Amino acid sequence: MSILRYEVEIPAHDHKQITYWMAIRLEHLLATGQVKDQAEIARVAGITRARVTQIINLANLAPDIQQAILDLEPTTDPVPLFREREVRTIAIMPNWEKQRVAWKRLVKRNP
Repeated sequence: MSILRYEVEIPAHDHKQITYWMAIRLEHLLATGQVKDQAEIARVAGITRARVTQIINLANLAPDIQQAILDLEPTTDPVPLFREREVRTIAIMPNWEKQRVAWKRLVKRNP
């Protein structure tokens, strides 16, 4: 099944950026009814439903945070600026202002 194939080339190549693009794609598949539910995505992708939820939640980030993630420069630094887990913690905050405060704290911590 090819529901997870991207129809456009993903311009990003950092793991966090690719995961974010996947969040957008999965949310679109659900919204358009191309997949029944997150369980179907999990079966097709060969990942857990919990992981599907984690990925989709990234689409809940404030738009400026989403853009900041997409604008990240590639790096060969073995220590990442932040971990996906830290971004997921921000993404589950329902208030974009609180997300922005947490995001600024996260990126400031690791200049």
